Amino acid sequence: MNLPEKAKEFISIACRAIKPKGGIIHYYEFIQDPDSIGEAQDQFSQQVEKTGRIVDKFLFAKKIRETAPYQYQVAFDFKIH
Repeated sequence: MNLPEKAKEFISIACRAIKPKGGIIHYYEFIQDPDSIGEAQDQFSQQVEKTGRIVDKFLFAKKIRETAPYQYQVAFDFKIH
């Protein structure tokens, strides 16, 4: 999902698109300090659980770039079951 400002709206669609045995979601989001990458991961996990799936593992998390003072684009890879 490569549109960070709208990505949260498509988590449920991405979870439905993954095979029943699971898969990987590559996800971008914006965070603003003092929010942390961990908080964004928790919010993503909660959205995934609402679809009846679970996050098996966080494979990758990184701040990609600063988009404004104290605001960052971050990228994640999540393994979903």
